[in-house]
Amino acid sequence: MPVSIFYKNLKKRILTLRKQFLDFLPNDSPLPKNQDAMRAFKLLVHAEIESYIEYAVGEVWSKCNTEWTKKKKVINPLSFLILYSSSRFDANDGQLSREDRINQILKSFKNLIENNNGIREKNIRLLVIPLGIDYSSIDQAWLAAIDSYGYARGLVAHNSISVNQQLDMNDELNNLDIVLKGIKKIDIKLQKISTSRIRPF
Repeated sequence: MPVSIFYKNLKKRILTLRKQFLDFLPNDSPLPKNQDAMRAFKLLVHAEIESYIEYAVGEVWSKCNTEWTKKKKVINPLSFLILYSSSRFDANDGQLSREDRINQILKSFKNLIENNNGIREKNIRLLVIPLGIDYSSIDQAWLAAIDSYGYARGLVAHNSISVNQQLDMNDELNNLDIVLKGIKKIDIKLQKISTSRIRPF
């Protein structure tokens, strides 16, 4: 299955940022101006990855919402959302109807997407597992890599250069390559779940 337009746009944007900020030889990484350029590159790439994840997950949510709103059809990702949502079983006057409950679940997950802040492992788990991606199918080494990437971004964003570890271009690009390869796999999984016939129950 080909990658989504969101992933293609992410790759194009990162290539543009690389040309703009990393236009120097790797051996020149220690120079102060190049350290600043790499810090800017890291922050902007992180923002693009975060935006990609939210758009890609939001696209699946949109399909769920459209099918439910227009046809009252529960497609597979929505089945998983229902499974993962919290429920109250006490019968009372305020008990939601089935339709209201599903509407609430859709609204709640949309809010989760809109309020996402980061690309750490916990962010990935919160956004993709409720849609039907099996946690065991996600490369654990990649999860550790993207978690580390998100953590490193935080160090750059919230500390001055005087307290930050020196960045190296080769290391930055190698780490980014690992992150992008894993994102590509998640991208394909997100596309597949919208048409999958595998039910959560």
